[in-house]
Amino acid sequence: PVYETIHPDDVDAVAASIQRSAETLDNWQHVYRVRGPGTTYRWVAGRARPEALSDGSILWHGYIHDIDEQERARQALELSEQRLRSLFKFAPVGIALSDFETGRFLDANDALLEPAGYTREEFVGLSQGAVTASEYQADEQKAAADLGTVGRYGPLEEEYVRKDGGRYPVRVQGM
Repeated sequence: PVYETIHPDDVDAVAASIQRSAETLDNWQHVYRVRGPGTTYRWVAGRARPEALSDGSILWHGYIHDIDEQERARQALELSEQRLRSLFKFAPVGIALSDFETGRFLDANDALLEPAGYTREEFVGLSQGAVTASEYQADEQKAAADLGTVGRYGPLEEEYVRKDGGRYPVRVQGM
């Protein structure tokens, strides 16, 4: 009867995790859905410690905790992050993520990497200053100061230096 309350997509995984725990006597834990009032399902987290009894049976010491609100929030956050990553990856304009303290690039999308001539691995670890033409360095320093006090800077019209030494125009903004 207990398995009848578990969401059909979760039954096999829950049963397998319980079986593994029963065989190894390792603690059991699993996140899955159970039928709530009506036909709705709620997320729960189960945890238990199996104890082998002398008659060969297993006594389970544990609990099942309702985590529906937290799990739905986690899933919404995950979906939001996936959407943001897609926007970052497929944006037609160059976008870089950098460390505020060091100025080093942490990631860049293809629209930024392509004209620069760097691979992602080469670009990550460089800094804004490393790709900005030297005559714009003073503007970059002011932008860094603005970023620290105002939380944003730009737009600035500058030139970046390609890996091969050539230049190309860029419009830089940051937050």
